[in-house]
Amino acid sequence: MKTRLVTIVFLIGLFITIPVSAQQIIKLYNQEIPNSKISDIQESGDGVYANVTKPTLEYFKPEIENHQGTAVIIIPGGGYGVVVYDGEGVSTAKALAKKGIAAFVLKYRLPSDTTMEDKKIGPIQDAQQAIKTVRENAEK
Repeated sequence: MKTRLVTIVFLIGLFITIPVSAQQIIKLYNQEIPNSKISDIQESGDGVYANVTKPTLEYFKPEIENHQGTAVIIIPGGGYGVVVYDGEGVSTAKALAKKGIAAFVLKYRLPSDTTMEDKKIGPIQDAQQAIKTVRENAEK
């Protein structure tokens, strides 16, 4: 019974904090995604993603009282096999936002002959587009 009560309290706390930490997800490309092929592959994962075909940026707004006018793009690792989104991206972005730094986490396409015309340049295209997007919207 005590374990169940602790679990319920934990879940209530989790749901109370989710709206506070919820951030904006930005599609990296509004039009056709460059260097992509039509494929049946579907993105999979929860926190660690595989088969990413639609890259995004997640924005973590800095706390206003600490806002420094600085932004950073976090590109989580995963050895080009997966994107370790939560562990290497979201956790870092939240820590930076608390320090007054606007943080963006990039969920990028992983090299694949199935989903890309040229798998050598797909991830770098997403990184370049992320930089362009953040710079173009810096005043916001």
